[in-house]
Order: sequence, then structure tokens, then C-alpha cells
Amino acid sequence: MSAEQPAMAKEFTGMSVTGAGSGIGKATALLLAEEGASIVVVDLDQKAAEAAAEEITEAGGRGGAVQRRRLRPGAGPRGC
Repeated sequence: MSAEQPAMAKEFTGMSVTGAGSGIGKATALLLAEEGASIVVVDLDQKAAEAAAEEITEAGGRGGAVQRRRLRPGAGPRGC
């Protein structure tokens, strides 16, 4: 059993990552950007989204930020 992780497929050009202003979403966005994807950082917190997008671009990637929130209660999956 090898301890090495397989390289990610580099067949994508752009992705949006929801919740990418912090935590696991941000880590995912940074990893995808490192692998060559252009990232749209989507988060409820506009400042956090902008900061994450700036971090991506400062590291040499391409990123932008978008603030999104639910339009109405119950509009999400399973009535969330």
C-alpha cells in the first residue's frame, strides 16, 4: 500500500466553490487553484470571499468572489 496520493486530474478550467470564504471550502478552493483551476469563491460573507479570492491570486492563481445567500427559507435541499 503506497503512502503517495494520486495527482488530481487537471481536466478542468474553472470551478465555483461554495463556502470557500473559510474552513474546508477555502482549503478546497486553494487546492483546486494550485492544480490550475480558475476559482469563483462563493460565500455568505463577502469580505471572507474577497480575502480568499485575493489569496488565490496572490499565490499566482485566478480567483474572484461572489456573495450568495438563500433567497427564501425552504428553498434549499430538503427544505433547508
